[in-house]
Amino acid sequence: MKRVVAGCIVACSLSTFGNAANFSRTANSGVATIVHLYDDWDPTTCRSAGGVVKLVNKPQHGKLTTGYVYRIIHMSGYTGRVSVCAGTPIKSFRITYRSQPRFRGLDSFTVDVTLGWGNRHSTDVYTINVQ
Repeated sequence: MKRVVAGCIVACSLSTFGNAANFSRTANSGVATIVHLYDDWDPTTCRSAGGVVKLVNKPQHGKLTTGYVYRIIHMSGYTGRVSVCAGTPIKSFRITYRSQPRFRGLDSFTVDVTLGWGNRHSTDVYTINVQ
């Protein structure tokens, strides 16, 4: 199992933890497309809660790149409500997909996500419709 990133990242916005979450994304052939931002925060301090994302199955027709970006906290992916930390900037872990040039069709990959100091876990499956 390859690691997409080892060490602290920030936890997941929009994943359903405790189960597998399935995501469908559309990407243009050969164009880098952000497929997800993972982040998590402590609602009492609005600070990053940390986590680890591991690559379980890599895409067969493209490549993944990772990095960090800042975003503004708004909704909680766990409660579905506006967070008490709304308006606070947080460092998010970014996963970007780029297909092989001229590839068109479906591609997929799977990541194993542990966030919030290990108390939230999900296996996220991404299906990419490359056009």
